[in-house]
Amino acid sequence: MKILLVNNAATPLDKLKNLLRGNEVEEISYIELGQNLYDGYDLAVLSGGSLFSVVGNQGRLQKEIDFIRQSKIPILGICLGCEIIATTFSATLEFLGERHRQVITIKGTGESVLMRHDETFEVYESHRWAVRHVKDPLRAIALSEHAVEMLEHTTRPIVGLQFHPEHFINETTGDEIFFRAVNALTKKIIIPIPPEL
Repeated sequence: MKILLVNNAATPLDKLKNLLRGNEVEEISYIELGQNLYDGYDLAVLSGGSLFSVVGNQGRLQKEIDFIRQSKIPILGICLGCEIIATTFSATLEFLGERHRQVITIKGTGESVLMRHDETFEVYESHRWAVRHVKDPLRAIALSEHAVEMLEHTTRPIVGLQFHPEHFINETTGDEIFFRAVNALTKKIIIPIPPEL
């Protein structure tokens, strides 16, 4: 599978790339995105990042916002990538103050085939912003006691994960949700390759 990995100033991306091993992955910086809609790719993954927030930096992220609005390939956003998707479609973000770094439980809303109603997973979060409210064309598909943790577009193959599936893969199940989302978005079955020791 050919994957476009959009680096949102995340350092480093090694753990995320490790999840994607066995696929053809091309990394590009968010500032290098152009008018190309990248039709030859099976999936675009928008990474997390901690150097800046979405709020107040929409101009800096305009190329990525335009890409999300116009691209026809499936898109999966992680943490900051999820927040960019949320903002693109007018969801509400809330500043939490200090960074939340912890393993949390998320629960499916039953609004999607990705997460059955009341299905739960343990995932690792590390962010300062929360997705509070989504509205059409987005829907919340998993929640924590804090906020929206997974969202999806109702008519396009776009999913956002507000957590980090690439971290603590032996202690959490975030990577399972990641692969479930990749398989659903691309309509291809990819089998995870065990992480390198």
